[in-house]
Amino acid sequence: MLKGVFAGFSSQISIQLFKQYYRWPMMILIPKYYKELLPSSWIQNHPALHKGLAGATIAIFESLVTCPMERVKCQLMTQYESKSIIKQLWRNEHQFSHFVKNIYTGMEAMMLKQVVSWTNYLYWDHKIRYLFKDSPSQALTLQQIGMCSLLTAIPNILFVQPFDVVKTAYQMENNANYKSLTIPQAFVKVYQDKGLKGYYAGWQLRLSQFIVQAALSTPVMDYLERLHGLPNDF
Repeated sequence: MLKGVFAGFSSQISIQLFKQYYRWPMMILIPKYYKELLPSSWIQNHPALHKGLAGATIAIFESLVTCPMERVKCQLMTQYESKSIIKQLWRNEHQFSHFVKNIYTGMEAMMLKQVVSWTNYLYWDHKIRYLFKDSPSQALTLQQIGMCSLLTAIPNILFVQPFDVVKTAYQMENNANYKSLTIPQAFVKVYQDKGLKGYYAGWQLRLSQFIVQAALSTPVMDYLERLHGLPNDF
């Protein structure tokens, strides 16, 4: 039972450890770079533009470097065979190019999911945090961090969960019904197979996971923004 609960643990922890090396610098420096790069009139007319571009940039980079690990994680979490994960991915495709294509299965869906996730997170994290502030230099209290984590998690579930479900459908072990479909067709198939609730399967666990992640990342983001003297205007 415990083995099933922790299926994919090694791949998941590898992903999370690897992400920390680039996430924090990119979350702070890339929005600042775009804000300085773009014409001020663009920022005034579209206050969230630099955050959106930063989210898309991080998402594309992250998808390229973590897609193989995500593929292995999904295989481990949905496998029924006793073969090793590498053998499952290799199968009869003994050419390196085929192997690379296999471990990058679902790349398009993952990139789309990551773009939605990152732009959504950067927008709502910033907006909600500064609702609790009287000045940019004010630090958040523990109660405020908890409220920010919860309020940021809700739109994350609403907007990102359906894309995550489709990404997982492409990358799971028995993906024969999905791997040849376009992304719009995959969304339709999830609805045909499971209805609207299929897009939000496991939302309770994802909500809990995101609240914990946000509770850890919110104070760090807030501290780094105050450390670098970033303004609170979006």
